[in-house]
Amino acid sequence: MGCDIHPYWEARDPDGNWHMIEDVDCGRSYAWFGVAAGVRQESEISREPKGMPDNPSWAWEYLCEKWGPDFHSKSWFTPQELRDVNRDWCQKSFDQWPDEFPNGPDLTEEFVSCIDPDHIITGIFIPDSGGRLKKQPFAGTLADFIGSRDIEDKVRLVFAFDN
Repeated sequence: MGCDIHPYWEARDPDGNWHMIEDVDCGRSYAWFGVAAGVRQESEISREPKGMPDNPSWAWEYLCEKWGPDFHSKSWFTPQELRDVNRDWCQKSFDQWPDEFPNGPDLTEEFVSCIDPDHIITGIFIPDSGGRLKKQPFAGTLADFIGSRDIEDKVRLVFAFDN
């Protein structure tokens, strides 16, 4: 049975409220899962899952409740933490399969791509009349949405795994 990651970007608006702004399609890498949360390939560089953020978006709470106990190893990263995990994943991949990287590891490769202030946002996830998720249109950049180009404490990647 396979294991998949369900990652989403959240952003904090100028009023301090968190909103899910984008789902991330990144595929499957048990090596990355292991570095990010000790899932499937735990090692000495694995991060311990942090659980739910103290102030999750409505949409993230909704998805976690919808999935129930099948949604495990919940965690979240700041943009810098994500860059660190991606770097460690690159190094671990090189260490495990050096023949695949004749020029050494590319420590800039990203399994889950980081986000930047100029990222275009097309909508935010809100509840529909039936209490399900829908995307409300928004046209602008991440910096427009959060009211700043400094994203480090205003953006995070939330994620969980299923089996």
